[in-house]
Amino acid sequence: MTNCIGCGRETVNPRATRCKSCSNRENNLGRIPWNKGLTKETVERVRININPLYGRKLSKESIKKRKESRMKNGWWKNFDKTSKKMSFSRTGEKNVNWNGGSSFEPYDKCFNNKFKRAIRKRDNQVCMLCGIHREKINQAFDVHHINYDKLMSIKENCISLCRSCHFSTNVNREHWTKFFQSILSKNYGYRYSEKDIILDVGVENVQQINFGGNGKSQIGER
Repeated sequence: MTNCIGCGRETVNPRATRCKSCSNRENNLGRIPWNKGLTKETVERVRININPLYGRKLSKESIKKRKESRMKNGWWKNFDKTSKKMSFSRTGEKNVNWNGGSSFEPYDKCFNNKFKRAIRKRDNQVCMLCGIHREKINQAFDVHHINYDKLMSIKENCISLCRSCHFSTNVNREHWTKFFQSILSKNYGYRYSEKDIILDVGVENVQQINFGGNGKSQIGER
């Protein structure tokens, strides 16, 4: 949990720098209220023009009729049909984040629950991007493949992320790859070159995993 830089109180969002009150106060600085300088009668007229029912108390029967009218003629009358059209227009290749269907590719056999638990334990049950602890979200962290290769499930290529942070890594992949590699290199001493993960498996036998031009892992010795 972080503290607000304005008042010092704890923020609800661990990534926020200000609490909601300070944020609203800052956003409203310099704004002139719409009713400043207007008489009370003018304000009342404006509100009535915006909402003809302003200040009126409706009977239960009137409220019931209005609800029935909205249910019959409201915008949600064709909501299911409209939502399906909107969803279809943003799926597959029509989506700006389309990556050739990589989300449907299978994981390797090493990417199992035991491996995921080991990664989360290594990262102390903390999201390595926002820093929130598992106890505060009451949900197991996702294990993210840093170079987005599902067939390279090794500790040097996996990191713990909360669901929200994991979702944000779907764009700008090159940036996130370098960013997470720098975190693991700093915290655990893993070594990376521009396109390689260097694995220390012995004093005389050092393996190098190359991403290759096709994005798939290739292992060789040097």
